[in-house]
Amino acid sequence: MAKTDYGDPIGWNIGTINGGDGCGWNNFDCIDTYVNQYFSPYLKTIINTKKESPALDYGDKYNWPFGSSHYYYIDLTSGQRIIFGLDGNKYQVVAYTVDINGAKKGPNKWGRDLFRIMFSPKHDKLFFNGSYTILYSASEPQNYQLREKSRADILQNCNSTSRSWCGALIFFDGWKIDNDYPW
Repeated sequence: MAKTDYGDPIGWNIGTINGGDGCGWNNFDCIDTYVNQYFSPYLKTIINTKKESPALDYGDKYNWPFGSSHYYYIDLTSGQRIIFGLDGNKYQVVAYTVDINGAKKGPNKWGRDLFRIMFSPKHDKLFFNGSYTILYSASEPQNYQLREKSRADILQNCNSTSRSWCGALIFFDGWKIDNDYPW
């Protein structure tokens, strides 16, 4: 729906403020712009929004691997939570972490009820974290390319400590949890 209203995502205001300054992970202004312009107006089931670090709700207790950067939360009436982050300095990629049952219910673990999804406006592509390698040059970071990863690469990371690529494995396997899925 946002594409209908605002056109091709490559032209959306993602990753810049004040006429072009990069946002990185620690700036709420860009997250506000993205969430409030391109996302939340199209959801009718929002019960709560807040801006803070997921480390406060998830932190060390649940092995939150992305540090204490600032994010934007949306809690839905169905119990899910969507956590937004931007990487405006390098790739202009939006990161969504979906907690399928909210922060108050467990287990709050990657690959069980936390899944990370990425959106590349440049490629107009929504994909699970770990599905692609993002290739960029330091001199022209916005001209990045996506290279698809193999199942073996995805499985290896899904078996690692963070397990933030496990959603990519479920997707790669045709929305099934195969016998080698690391529970």
